[in-house]
Amino acid sequence: MDEKTIARFWRKINVNGPIPAHRPELGSCHVWTRALSTVGYGKFGVAKGDIRYAHRVSWALAHGEIASNLCVLHKCDNRKCVNVAHLFLGTKPVNQRDMAAKDRSAFGVRNAQARLTSWDIVEIRSAHKGGESIASIADRFSVSRSNIEHILKRRRWKRVA
Repeated sequence: MDEKTIARFWRKINVNGPIPAHRPELGSCHVWTRALSTVGYGKFGVAKGDIRYAHRVSWALAHGEIASNLCVLHKCDNRKCVNVAHLFLGTKPVNQRDMAAKDRSAFGVRNAQARLTSWDIVEIRSAHKGGESIASIADRFSVSRSNIEHILKRRRWKRVA
């Protein structure tokens, strides 16, 4: 990136952002103040047609290019934050473990593709315990038999009692 683009990048940041309540030792977030992706990450137009996540641009400016197999993760859990002190690199599995450990993964009804609710899961387990067949339950809830089996074996929806 040229100096003009870098200067434009830094003008879009509020360095007096919030201090993460769960990690006050990190200090203030540097908050992206412009365009956001649909999931809340800052977006920056590096060049015509080349739009990148702002936190990845911030990391690259401080540390150099990022290997394609690496993610830039947030210690502060603030998707708008571009403070390099709050960022770290990790692989996709590391990112997924980090999300799960912080209870930020899209499980259950938070998953946009979920067709069942927590109440449905309770009903499914209760119906099976009461003797209803997997096939009958699958038909009643309009899902596959294997989906019902995964629910009953707690491979899916394991957080629901």
